[in-house]
Amino acid sequence: MKRIRRVLGNRNKRPTPEINIKELVKKKRRSKRQRWDAILSRLPINRPLVGAEIGVLNGNTAFRILRARPLLVHYMIDPWTVPKKDSSYFNSDENAIKSSMAHEAAYNKTLKRVEFAGGRAIIMRMFSHEAAQKIKDGSLDFVFVDGDHTYLGVSKDLKLWINKLKKGGWIGGHDYDHPKLPGVKKAVDEFFEGYTEQIELDDNRTWFVRF
Repeated sequence: MKRIRRVLGNRNKRPTPEINIKELVKKKRRSKRQRWDAILSRLPINRPLVGAEIGVLNGNTAFRILRARPLLVHYMIDPWTVPKKDSSYFNSDENAIKSSMAHEAAYNKTLKRVEFAGGRAIIMRMFSHEAAQKIKDGSLDFVFVDGDHTYLGVSKDLKLWINKLKKGGWIGGHDYDHPKLPGVKKAVDEFFEGYTEQIELDDNRTWFVRF
């Protein structure tokens, strides 16, 4: 069975066996840490980094990690378009099926938010499988998967991006164990079942695995 460890706030502090799991869940829900905080807690500060984010939307996460890590070069991958009705992405979540106007507004908002980062913010307006073809294997320090939230979509993204990581790099994502997005947890658990690496669960329904 896959080993899963909950990490709440401080990654280096493990909960003691005496703590009830319900107390841990309550603590997790009360936490004000967001997904970008969980990502940043795994990234060193004073060395060059290259990362990729699958699913950018309004650029909230990209803005914060680019600001906090001034040596980071960040690939931001999102089609910012209405997906085809026969694609898994169409059934992903409410963000995927917003109007073309809403997607365009989100794209323009992202451009403004990351403008300060200059060439460190690399926007790739395309689908995940298209961007994966343009990025070399073994070139990334981290990948954050937050695009297609269906079981099929997450499974595909994990297969596409796992080999892009450097040794010691992190892959993670959002909405693990979300009651309305069961495909995320199922895909992550199944994909890493054959790996010896441990899944870490952090605040804001994030998950991470280090290679």
